[in-house]
Amino acid sequence: MLQVNGISVHVEDHGSGKPVLLLHGWPDSAYLWRNQIPFLVNNGFHAIAPDLRGFGRSDRPEGVGAYSLQNAVCDVVSILDRFGIDAADIVGHDWGAAVAWFTATSHPDRVHKLIVLSVPHPLAPGTLRQHEMAWYQLFFQFEGIAEAWLQHDDWALLRELLRGNGDLDRYISDLSRPGSLTAFAELVPREPRAAHAGVTSRAAAGESSDARHLVHKRSLPGRRTHEDVGSLRERTLAL
Repeated sequence: MLQVNGISVHVEDHGSGKPVLLLHGWPDSAYLWRNQIPFLVNNGFHAIAPDLRGFGRSDRPEGVGAYSLQNAVCDVVSILDRFGIDAADIVGHDWGAAVAWFTATSHPDRVHKLIVLSVPHPLAPGTLRQHEMAWYQLFFQFEGIAEAWLQHDDWALLRELLRGNGDLDRYISDLSRPGSLTAFAELVPREPRAAHAGVTSRAAAGESSDARHLVHKRSLPGRRTHEDVGSLRERTLAL
């Protein structure tokens, strides 16, 4: 475990040579890269794969603000600092891709090469299909309801969301750890277009001509508490 940015982060550290940082998505962990790490090590790379905050064996701090992109980016930079790495190749998938985009935006000197999977550039125009697939972001705004529905009927909703993809048993095991499911729900809505991500950097401030427009001035509403929704959770589960 590494102490970074005020939390403990589990990091898989393998090999030596050119550093490559592997950032997983939701609801994965560093285990996502289990097949890529041996290949990278055998080809002269130093493979570093953290469980991002809220995931796997890493700490799960309380509160939505703990899962802002600003904190995730600070975690990445702190990991590089702890390894004494000036710049690394960074590979990101899903949520890790959003973190990778904003790491490159706010700390371009720390990124040698950027490889992004499944999440386009923050300025890429969205499609109707993308908006349809993102419905769960609104669903996850309702505290307690999202957590209850995901677990209901042996995680039936999660199974449907994932469509049989990924290591489902491992996902359920990770999500079943105390505090994990709420941490995951608080993280999911933080998309790279959201100003609430709070990336404070030269790029976000407009000092970099290549990336000054990446932070949009709009965000999703905060998660709603039990007081906000009254007995909606109970009424929902009774259906």
